[in-house]
Amino acid sequence: MDNQKRLFNVLQKMQDDCSDCSSIQAVCLAYAMIKSVGIMNNIPTGSLLKFCEKNVEVKRSNNGVIISVPEDLASDGN
Repeated sequence: MDNQKRLFNVLQKMQDDCSDCSSIQAVCLAYAMIKSVGIMNNIPTGSLLKFCEKNVEVKRSNNGVIISVPEDLASDGN
């Protein structure tokens, strides 16, 4: 549970500190990791997380978890 708690804290901190949102990939990755382990309760909500929820797809498969991020999200946006 420690790793999950740590991920949650990272996600919360990134959401709070996202002034220029250069960390958007990291936030969405943390979101996807948390979602993949199934602890979606009590995730802080905000526009950035809603964006991640819409744009990051997390699927379970026999080989583990597949996280897909759209091409334009993977770039730095400039």
